[in-house]
Amino acid sequence: MFVSPAAVQQFFDARPPGLSWPAHTLAAAPGPGTASQLLLLGAPAGLHTAQVLSPAADAEQFDSEHLWPVMQHLAWAGQQVVIASGGQGEQARGRQWLAQRWREHGATVRALVCYQRGAASWSAAERALAVTALHQPDRHLWMFSASEAIDLLLRHHLPRLSDELPQPAHTLSHLQALCTHPRVAHQAQQAGVSRCWTCKPTLPAVLAQWRIIQAGGPTPDTIVSP
Repeated sequence: MFVSPAAVQQFFDARPPGLSWPAHTLAAAPGPGTASQLLLLGAPAGLHTAQVLSPAADAEQFDSEHLWPVMQHLAWAGQQVVIASGGQGEQARGRQWLAQRWREHGATVRALVCYQRGAASWSAAERALAVTALHQPDRHLWMFSASEAIDLLLRHHLPRLSDELPQPAHTLSHLQALCTHPRVAHQAQQAGVSRCWTCKPTLPAVLAQWRIIQAGGPTPDTIVSP
């Protein structure tokens, strides 16, 4: 199971030359972006479309909860599952919900850390853009695709901009945010973002929601639970 396109990229970059994808091994992806990357990079290794499991394109959301019904019916007892994900050092990072479902059905689950997750280093241009966006909140829309991004913004990036911020770095209440999952929106609102919208993590959905916001509606979402 690959948690993101980055996991797919790093996994296949490490594939020894000539080593093929096993004929009876499935590959799971939580959404269309990861699934597309799997088919693109896995095809040269012999991975076929029929081996890739992912939520339907019209699924309400792209996450573990919507991936599990696609494969829940399979015989998992005694099977080996490897979750290719990001981590910090040798420790995998991410939710354990799907791993729990597999273990409950008798599978053995292991994590494979394919890349490191952490705070990015902003260039001078990126730093300047962030400062401008913080000073002009009504003219900018922040998009968050992961709860960890919000946490790192608060703990890592904003403190380093404290001399240039229009108000204390610990608050995001003045921002407008578009989040690609209700859990991320909940995290944003917990951090103090009062104007927060949600949409599916696809380019058409993001653009459509952005146009609606630009046109003056709808009102920000009220997220009551993660």
